[in-house]
Amino acid sequence: MTRKLGKIFPERLEFNIQSLTAEEDRVIAEAESTSNATLIDRSSYTNSDVFIFRIRAGLIASVAEHFNAKIVIEKLVPLVDQLSCSKSPL
Repeated sequence: MTRKLGKIFPERLEFNIQSLTAEEDRVIAEAESTSNATLIDRSSYTNSDVFIFRIRAGLIASVAEHFNAKIVIEKLVPLVDQLSCSKSPL
């Protein structure tokens, strides 16, 4: 799966932090993820993300990532399926 995502995103994903909230043992980052280039089908990719970091003893103990699954299903799943059915890239 990781290799397929590497083929779908010719460039890395970039996360632009929109807001940070810290209280008690949590830091929450709201971000927008975008691809620095178009996907292999020449479309663009942008998604909304929320990361929740749990802190213990001054270190990150866990990370939870939440994103808009509808965008992933609409934009990425068809490309992964095409790569799975084909021996050659799109």
